[in-house]
Amino acid sequence: MLDRDPLRESPRPPSTVREREASHLLANEGLSTFRRAYRWLNLTLVQHGIWPLVVVVWSAPAVPVPATPLPWYLVRLAGPALAALLALAYLAQRPQGLPSDAAQRGASAKTERDRRLREQFTILVVGVTVAVGLLRLFEGPLVPVLKLEAFGLAQVAAYQAINFGVAGRMAAPGVGMALPILLFGVSWGLQEVFLAAASPGAESLVLSFAGGGFLGLVFGAISFGLRRWPGGFLTASALQLLLVYLVLGFLGS
Repeated sequence: MLDRDPLRESPRPPSTVREREASHLLANEGLSTFRRAYRWLNLTLVQHGIWPLVVVVWSAPAVPVPATPLPWYLVRLAGPALAALLALAYLAQRPQGLPSDAAQRGASAKTERDRRLREQFTILVVGVTVAVGLLRLFEGPLVPVLKLEAFGLAQVAAYQAINFGVAGRMAAPGVGMALPILLFGVSWGLQEVFLAAASPGAESLVLSFAGGGFLGLVFGAISFGLRRWPGGFLTASALQLLLVYLVLGFLGS
C-alpha cells in the first residue's frame, strides 16, 4: 500500500473553520434580515397602497372613510384588513409563536403588585376605548360611524402587527429597539403620500410625508412605551384606536 501524503490530509486549521462558520452565519443573518425588511415593505404596501391604486385606476371616489359608498368601502377596508391578517399569520407560525397579551404582561411584571397594576391599567384603557366607541355608535349616524370604527380597527391591527410584530423581530438590542418606531413613522408617511397622490387637489408630497411621518413617530413612540409598560399589544392598540379614530377622526369629520 502506498504511503499517504500527510500534507494532503492535514486537517484544516481551526481558525479557518471558525472563520468560514462565522461567514456562513453572517450571510444567513443578512439574508434573514433582508427577507424581513422585504416582508415589511410588502405588507405596508398592501396596507396603504390598494385603495389609492383603485382611486387612480378605477376612479373610485376620493372621499373620507365614512362617506365612502359601500361597494368601494369594502375595497378600502380590504387593504389594512388583509395586511393585518397576513402579518398575524406570519407571527403565529414562527418558532416563538404569538404569546397572549396577558402572558406578555405577566412575563414583564416584576412583582405580583406590578402585575395587577398592569392589568388594571390595560382594563382602564380598553374599557374607555370600548365605551367611547359604543357612544359614537349610539350618537350616530350609525352606518358612517360603523364604517370609520371598522376601518380604524383594521388599520390599528395592521400598524401594530406589521411594525412591532414583523419588523420588531429585526430590532437589535439597545438603540436598535427604536426600529419599530422609525418604521411606524415611515409607514404613516407613506400612507399620507399615497392618499395625497390619489386625491385631485394633491398638496406637496414631501410635506405630506413629513406630516404623516411626524404623527407616526409620535404614535409609534407611545405604542413602544405601552408595549413595555403595561406590556403586550392590547393597550397600545386600544389607545391608538381611541386617539386616532374615535377622537381625531371625529374632530376632522
